[in-house]
Amino acid sequence: MRKNLVNMLLYLVLTLILAGAISFVMTHYYGYQLTDALFWLGLITFALGAMSSIVGNPTGGHIGSGGIDSQYQSLAIIETLRLERETTNYFSNFKKQAVFDPKVSGISGIFAGMLLVLISYLLVK
Repeated sequence: MRKNLVNMLLYLVLTLILAGAISFVMTHYYGYQLTDALFWLGLITFALGAMSSIVGNPTGGHIGSGGIDSQYQSLAIIETLRLERETTNYFSNFKKQAVFDPKVSGISGIFAGMLLVLISYLLVK
């Protein structure tokens, strides 16, 4: 637990330093205000952190419905999904196979994005 916390803080600090350096480059070369650059980098960092936290096994959604043989395709997909869930013991290990499994880098990216947006908000005031 302590190692995860240290890794998360390390990722958080590195992300904040990198975002700060990028925002200073944006203000120097492109003439943006520091608060605007920090805000947009905060949103991007938050989105990337949230997207990197999504892993796992999807629950079998399929977009290909509506064709001539969509009923047969749907039946085949449902049967394949049923067999897969039986072999992997899906329902007894549901928490292990969840779609949202937060990782250290994803959580720190989310926190870094929120901190950057908060810093940009506080700099405006």
